[in-house]
Amino acid sequence: MKIRIILKEMKMEEKPIRFDEEVLHRILYTYKKRYPKLLKEFSFSLSGTYPYSQLLERILIRAKISRTLKTTNPDFEEVQLSKNTSLYVEERIETEFLEEYSKSDLDILKNIGKDIKRTLAEA
Repeated sequence: MKIRIILKEMKMEEKPIRFDEEVLHRILYTYKKRYPKLLKEFSFSLSGTYPYSQLLERILIRAKISRTLKTTNPDFEEVQLSKNTSLYVEERIETEFLEEYSKSDLDILKNIGKDIKRTLAEA
């Protein structure tokens, strides 16, 4: 649920973006240190070249398999959210999220998505 909110905020439903999973892992790791309660389910290994979360990787793979996150070129460098994902997140996921978490927690997840998009655009 949290990753879908983040992906929605990256605004990649209409136009594919160059996607670097390392950036996603690094930024989520940074936010995990700031908001450990909100991102408690994500643990990171620091033994590689960048902070790596197995859970985050599994979520991304499942999103690709389910075609929620579509790769738009053969090298898997560009991804795009499937149509209506943003609408689904707004109508259902965010509502369910707010039943358990606060509006400020939702805003944090949205800021993570914006931060990732900005970082990917600068790369």
